[in-house]
Amino acid sequence: MEDNVYSYHTFIYPFSWKNIKKTGEDFREFIGKSGVWEKTNIEEEDDISSTNSCYKGKELLTLYKEYQYFNPFTRKAIYGFDEGIVENYSFCGDKKIHEKAHYIIEKSDKTYDLLVNAIRLKIYNTGVALFVIEAENYDASSTIEDVKNINDYGRRVSMPILSGPNLCADKIILDLKDREVSIVENFSKAMINDPEAVSKDDVCLTHLCDIIKEILVYGSDKVISSRASRKDADYYIYPLLDDRMFVICSVTDEKTFDDYKNGTNYKNIYELIYIDHSDDLSCHDEKMTKKLVEEAEYRRWIGKGSMYFVTNYSFLYLAKTSPPDFLIETFLTQYYQMACLCIAQRASIMKLKIRAAELSKNLVITKNNKENKYEKNVKRIMQLQDEFARFDTQLCFDEVSSEQQAIEIFNMLKKATYIEKEKTTLKEQISSLYDTANSSLGYSTNRIMMIFTCISNFIAIAALLVSTMQISGVKSCCNMLDGNKDDSSAVFFFVLIIIVILILAIAFVLILLNNKYKRKMK
Repeated sequence: MEDNVYSYHTFIYPFSWKNIKKTGEDFREFIGKSGVWEKTNIEEEDDISSTNSCYKGKELLTLYKEYQYFNPFTRKAIYGFDEGIVENYSFCGDKKIHEKAHYIIEKSDKTYDLLVNAIRLKIYNTGVALFVIEAENYDASSTIEDVKNINDYGRRVSMPILSGPNLCADKIILDLKDREVSIVENFSKAMINDPEAVSKDDVCLTHLCDIIKEILVYGSDKVISSRASRKDADYYIYPLLDDRMFVICSVTDEKTFDDYKNGTNYKNIYELIYIDHSDDLSCHDEKMTKKLVEEAEYRRWIGKGSMYFVTNYSFLYLAKTSPPDFLIETFLTQYYQMACLCIAQRASIMKLKIRAAELSKNLVITKNNKENKYEKNVKRIMQLQDEFARFDTQLCFDEVSSEQQAIEIFNMLKKATYIEKEKTTLKEQISSLYDTANSSLGYSTNRIMMIFTCISNFIAIAALLVSTMQISGVKSCCNMLDGNKDDSSAVFFFVLIIIVILILAIAFVLILLNNKYKRKMK
């Protein structure tokens, strides 16, 4: 790692997509064929040379260490192999990006120029993708306040408000190929100065910055939109968790570290890990601030000058003095992969929840239709159950490594992203959907079966009675028909007639009740 890097910043945007043009190729297929997105999967589990990436020298040793860190079943969800769980891509194969691209954030009179290490894309078989920008801050004059600003403004890809203070950067620029190509998102231009004069044409409810949209289809004639109703676009992409990117950050700052270790400045750390503006704390209770910070801390190496913090917004590594290269390397590789897995898990759960909500809506609609579509809905819900089972076994892990630090940090990441809570809720929702649809499907069939069951039961009773009468009285009935009258034969004959009449009457009543139910449903 470079000694003159003040801070490292990795921004992760989880999203999903829909194909707007029915005849076009799927987004996943398009990325796979794209000339600018180089696939970096390791195709063979035991052969590092099966990757398309040009790893060499120190990069090979870093990859080896990262590979060995994870459990075998976890590697399939990180490196891909031939399992199809994840597809890894690097923009322009790193050759035109690494230390040649810049992520520039302009806000008021400040400009933060970050050197881009890589732009990556992870696409999972759950229909979820992660867009990743890895950047480094080489500005020697940077302070911890600058780090807060970089994280806050750098992660915002959508405007939370259009009138009043601009919470986003004034402008974000992504310069490619030694600044030959620039993609600009001008947030300040979108601000509305006169709220009274605003019209519907001035507001896009699902705005997403052009940097993400243009990089995904860079060099092609495809169009990505954040508006599903745009018919001339090829793909519609939308966020699954937040309108801001998740931040992974490493920073070295002795004063901040000592203040926190001595318990004298929880406010500063809170702003850093919950990505608040300086002097604009979102929690104004000292006890609560301290509690939230302590819940997010990982203190194992505090005696060695290292602290980790995990929240639902960020994963932070704070060092007192410049840490050894292997610690920065571990944070930017192994710990980065663990964070990606948790974000992908949470996003996949949210995607499945959206599917479950759509299916529940269909159940309500089909109840009022003349056509019986319950069976089709049951099949769709069973398909959703299959997708959940695949997600649960292929991507949702309880642990990813046998290393104790990995187990502890991964548990913190899962807790911060609410994986277990959301997963349990989703499981209950799918089970409830299945029970409802299955009950509806069985009810219409059971009404008919009930009629035939009742008739069958009465026929069986009648047969039993006839069989009993046959032993003692059928011959008497026959004698009565021949003219030989007998009291017992008359009784048996009368009982037989009553039974037949009862069976016919009950069948008639059940048919009437069934018809009445049908009229009521209509």
